[in-house]
Amino acid sequence: MLNIRNKAMLPLLIGGLLIALPACAGSSGGGNGESKGSGGGSPAAGSASDAPPAPLKEPVEIVFKDVSFGWTPEKFMDNYGNAIAKKFPHVTVKALPYAGQPGGMWIPELIAAGQPIDILFSSGAAVHGNILANKLQYDMTPLIKKYKYDLNRLEPSAVALAMQLANGGIYGLPGIGAASPLVYNKDIFDKFGVPYPKDGMNWDEFYELARKLTRTENGIQYRGAIVNASGMILRNPFSLGFIDPSSEKANFQNDNWKVLFDKMASIYKIPGNELTAAQVSVAEQRKLWEKDKTVAMYLPISGSGASELTFAGMNYDFVSMPTFKELPNVGPQPYSTAFYISVSSKHKDQAFEILQYLTSDEFQMEKSKQGTLTVLKSQAVRDAFGKDLPAFTGKNLKALLPEKFAPAPYQSQYNGTAFNELIKGFNNLILGKQDVNTAIRQAEEETNKKIAEDKAKVK
Repeated sequence: MLNIRNKAMLPLLIGGLLIALPACAGSSGGGNGESKGSGGGSPAAGSASDAPPAPLKEPVEIVFKDVSFGWTPEKFMDNYGNAIAKKFPHVTVKALPYAGQPGGMWIPELIAAGQPIDILFSSGAAVHGNILANKLQYDMTPLIKKYKYDLNRLEPSAVALAMQLANGGIYGLPGIGAASPLVYNKDIFDKFGVPYPKDGMNWDEFYELARKLTRTENGIQYRGAIVNASGMILRNPFSLGFIDPSSEKANFQNDNWKVLFDKMASIYKIPGNELTAAQVSVAEQRKLWEKDKTVAMYLPISGSGASELTFAGMNYDFVSMPTFKELPNVGPQPYSTAFYISVSSKHKDQAFEILQYLTSDEFQMEKSKQGTLTVLKSQAVRDAFGKDLPAFTGKNLKALLPEKFAPAPYQSQYNGTAFNELIKGFNNLILGKQDVNTAIRQAEEETNKKIAEDKAKVK
């Protein structure tokens, strides 16, 4: 997600939110919607009997649960709740505190307490551990048909990923897009007389720039580039999956895993650009960028999380994410945040009416102007990005989205386990503890060991 309000910020999908705890997926949620519903979708041509049902007007409370962002109820109301309440005066919006906040509980605790949940919003990495594991998923296909909702308005790759998670149905409507630019500090380029990076660079060109800009000046170590390995592995352009769908085991023998690891590691093999064990975390790398201001280029590969990379007081701009020569013009995989109707909701029609509004041109246009990346195909909505933010004037905003998204591979309930082992292996590689073949092989072995242990627990 890219969401910038009063100052230039880039919220990134990095760190803990990418690590969804593995959990068994529940069965597909059932249940029918209410007898009356909304007409907020795109009406189809035809007779009056073909039109969507009239909007609901009876007073109702709709309860939202955030499982990704860590927002307070107040922040949810600021971002979404107040707009929903204004659009639907008969709806009382209630946002549950995030677990760990005062009064906040985990989903199993909420279920045990009998707390109603109508709509959950989640990043892709959190779906298995929070929604499917607790059997809260609900296939919205009947409601999509009932209200003639046009899925073709949405970014196709995001819809494809949502349908894959639901085995051809659809549990969640994508609502927030994810950015994937390369960010660069103009002052460091100017200091060393190096031309700025350009859109359309491949990884080899990116490496050469990083090498030229890694140098020591007046006792200060400047780094050519930092790459968020977590985001790159999660959204890798090669569409490398973590788990084989037929065997339910990890299989990292595809040669492109080695290509990916080698290319990322090459940045950290540049003399002066190495990382210590204390610097492999995203939080520490971010400090080098935003606090020390000693990093020339930062490749965050964002997703949809609560971490924020700030640009306050920095002379910066964006270019498109470097591509691999094996995949010209192909960017990362899609990674949108979606809104899910809970199977336990007693107000599914009203919930769907709200989701129609949150994915409407009207609402997405306003959010785009405020700095939230849209999930719509609409060029007008995309072009409106950041219009209300003076800090973005003159910035290369078209670089925030790739020319072409890579297809998303199979999403497994064990993705979190595999992801953690891959990150561990990559860190061992760049710290010189393992070579690339050993790192990948051990990640596969450890993933399969933990999957077997997890399966044994549920027998």
